[in-house]
Amino acid sequence: MLCGCLVLSIVVYLLSQEVMLRYLDQMHWLCTYLLLSFTWALPGEAEGTATYTCTATGIPFPEVFGAEILLLSASSVTNHSVSLGQADAHFPINITGLDFCNVSVQYTHPGQNDRINVQVWLPLRQWNGRFMGTGGGGFATEIGAWSLPYAVSLGYSAVATDGGHLSDIFGHVTWALTSPGNINWALLQDFAAVALDDAATIGKAVTTAYYGSHPKYSYWNGCSTGGRQGMMMAQRYPSQYDGILAGAPAINWSRLTLGAYWAQLVMNQLGMYRLDILTLNTYGFRCLSTTL
Repeated sequence: MLCGCLVLSIVVYLLSQEVMLRYLDQMHWLCTYLLLSFTWALPGEAEGTATYTCTATGIPFPEVFGAEILLLSASSVTNHSVSLGQADAHFPINITGLDFCNVSVQYTHPGQNDRINVQVWLPLRQWNGRFMGTGGGGFATEIGAWSLPYAVSLGYSAVATDGGHLSDIFGHVTWALTSPGNINWALLQDFAAVALDDAATIGKAVTTAYYGSHPKYSYWNGCSTGGRQGMMMAQRYPSQYDGILAGAPAINWSRLTLGAYWAQLVMNQLGMYRLDILTLNTYGFRCLSTTL
């Protein structure tokens, strides 16, 4: 079943057929439940007390090809609580009493003028022996404040990367330009793929240094942009993860971009920007039928 979920996601990416996308949407929750429930229930390879203390001196700089580590810090966080809305592979949930080691790594690709920040959260107790990469949303490479607590609550060590720019899901994407009309190719490549591969390498290295053993299995969990990132990992870096949950992947950008602009175009044409429910019910559907 684990392989079935992974193969299904890869087939959707390669075929890009609407019927397959609908099928993926129907199957996503089933695959999610089976994968996360199954792996959480398995005994961890290194459950129990961590090998190293949660300090920067106890965790060496990870080795990342083509990158230079600039900073590494580590601090213990205890009794962390957070309320999460429906997001990557879970319904709304209240998480309480999390104890974890928060390792932050900053690095750069020399000559690219980028600075990328990575967070790795490691359960202080009852690590399940597994590692999880987490994705972003919109134009944010990560939503770690939402994705990391959930992963740690299930016993995973987990990683998130900002891809070298501010994690603002629907904010301005000025980071993608070096100047008006000139694309920042380095940051776009970080956002698209490079930082995702780096994060997996860094997360696994930190996990191994902290617990004294490699993760037995590694998984990816993401939705929307996180789904696209999961597809990218399967295509470009297939050896990084043993299983991938790619929910609602933001692919087929020719359609996706037009869809994002469509609502604004219609509102501009109508000169209406704040419709109440009554207006929508009495006018919106007639407008929709005439425009189609």
